Amino acid sequence: MKITIDTADQQALYKLNAKPVASVIPGAELQLLRDVVHYTFLASCSFRGRLFAPEICTDPD
Repeated sequence: MKITIDTADQQALYKLNAKPVASVIPGAELQLLRDVVHYTFLASCSFRGRLFAPEICTDPD
């Protein structure tokens, strides 16, 4: 079982969340993704989303 982790996430730090969980799941393997954040895998933002919640509508460079 692969557990995919976004390492730039400042809301759910993988060392405090996914890493401990993966350590107790037999055969689990962490897959670390660089330069993605907590909201990277959400659907694309609409115009209203970009207007009212821009912080979840952009990814790091």
